[in-house]
Amino acid sequence: METIRIGVRPAEKDDLDVLLAMHDSADAAIRDERGGDLDIATHWDTAMSSRRAWYEAQIDGSTPVCVGTIDDVVVGCIVVDRLSTTLGDVARVQHLWVEPAMRGVGVGASLMRHAVVFAKDEGCVGIDARALPGDRNTKNFFESFGLVARSLVVHQRFDA
Repeated sequence: METIRIGVRPAEKDDLDVLLAMHDSADAAIRDERGGDLDIATHWDTAMSSRRAWYEAQIDGSTPVCVGTIDDVVVGCIVVDRLSTTLGDVARVQHLWVEPAMRGVGVGASLMRHAVVFAKDEGCVGIDARALPGDRNTKNFFESFGLVARSLVVHQRFDA
């Protein structure tokens, strides 16, 4: 029986097209979920050319963009940034995606472990991630890494 090799590495310029495709897949997956369209609009709603430029800048910048691989094929990604607070920096998982057909084998867990190690190594006081209301799988995934709700955002939509 052949075993698969799961890896995590920093994203490279050659990964841009697959990163953008995964980002589009993530947007499509959550757009119709409760709160999904507003989550996209408040975190990632930019023109594709701007999104490409953003990823290009981050690949060479201080915001970690990493890819998850199976046998060296990119099947997932994570973006972690930092928010400076009076209590210290907080690492924030801004984007985590694994292609649906590749889930359940440990790519997402490897990416998240990498993010936690990054946050600790950088001296962050903690790490945050978002899950949409009702998205039990995502909530449970983050809880398996010790993340617990510390704040809930409540919202009233006026155009719906």
